[in-house]
Amino acid sequence: MTAQRDIPRSIATVLAGLGLIWAFVLALPTIATFFIRGAWPISIYLACGYAVWFGWYWRSRRHPSRRLSIAIWTSSIVVNLVWLVALVVADGDRALHGFLFDEQAFYFWWQFAVAIASAVALFFEFRLLKHDNPA
Repeated sequence: MTAQRDIPRSIATVLAGLGLIWAFVLALPTIATFFIRGAWPISIYLACGYAVWFGWYWRSRRHPSRRLSIAIWTSSIVVNLVWLVALVVADGDRALHGFLFDEQAFYFWWQFAVAIASAVALFFEFRLLKHDNPA
């Protein structure tokens, strides 16, 4: 496989780079959630986010097995859609009218873009795997 055709690797590189910003910004709040009573759901979600970020980094450096590639992109889609749905549910009225330019907009569009990019990467991952292993 040539580097030109490895679109999932390119997507993973961009997401890992951008995700590095989130990793630094959320490091202290993530650690703090482990010490706050009743914050365990947030702790688990943030820990899953770090696992996804590590998956992006791993995929940007290597071409893992088929199962691992599928797991990386599927978990990325799920983790980002969970937060996207949580934002919409939390602000249902504004979500129906569209929050394009307020404080929630950045988080909404980030989660949306990452979920779409991950779905595109998953699609091309299957194409790469199909092309590499014709049967």
